[in-house]
Amino acid sequence: MPAAKIGGKTGDLIAQALEMQKAYGAPAHGSPEASAAQVDSVEKLRAAGVIDDETYQQMLYGAQGGHAGPAPGGVQAAAAAHNAPPIVVHRLYPRLYKRSFGDQLDFFMPRYRDVLGLCSEDVYGVFPRHTQAVSRGESRNTINVWDDYWLIYRDRPEYAQGREAWANEMNEPGGWTEKMFSSMMKGSWPDAEIVPGITEPSTTAFDGNAVQVQKDGWPREMLVVREKGSELGDALREKVARWGYEPEDSLGFCPDPNANSIYFAWRTR
Repeated sequence: MPAAKIGGKTGDLIAQALEMQKAYGAPAHGSPEASAAQVDSVEKLRAAGVIDDETYQQMLYGAQGGHAGPAPGGVQAAAAAHNAPPIVVHRLYPRLYKRSFGDQLDFFMPRYRDVLGLCSEDVYGVFPRHTQAVSRGESRNTINVWDDYWLIYRDRPEYAQGREAWANEMNEPGGWTEKMFSSMMKGSWPDAEIVPGITEPSTTAFDGNAVQVQKDGWPREMLVVREKGSELGDALREKVARWGYEPEDSLGFCPDPNANSIYFAWRTR
């Protein structure tokens, strides 16, 4: 029966679902806020029982902007090596019971790398996740800072023990305020996600060299307009060349939430 003939709230929901299915049938392109709103609408339709799981997945795919799939950028992806170790996607955080605006990438990366013995050759990159608003200074101005990060890297057997040690430290309440919150917040931080690997395992050993994390200003044209596209790529290449580290030394880079500066992390030699 056509949605228009059903009437009432159910008919409105079904009509909305049909329109959204047309709109979200292909990957969406737009702002993160628009994508989040679309995802929320799809979630509500499933919760109301208007769409089944298969339709939900199809609509969610479009609302989230699609996925790389087997042919990212129109090029068929290379087959994974037969002995490819898995890839780890680990969400780093300051502490389970204490969120600290002062703990940014310059805090996380050196400590996490030392705990795991993480080799830079295994690191694919680091991506910021959530933000939190904090007040600073006498004026109590509110700014946004990253609250945690995704770190993506090729796994090794010895890394698992390091991840467990990191989780034990981060999940342990420190001061009395953390212990008070821990009594109300049961559980622990989610484990790292493990996905199928791509490349052969690395034979490089952990060298224990220090990690350098540099916070530098976002490249701008005429000191005003933020550079983007190929101009931004050229500017980032110049920054890396100035510090003189190679691709195999890189531990990733990411912007701050306000796109005013960029964190660069690399292994020193």
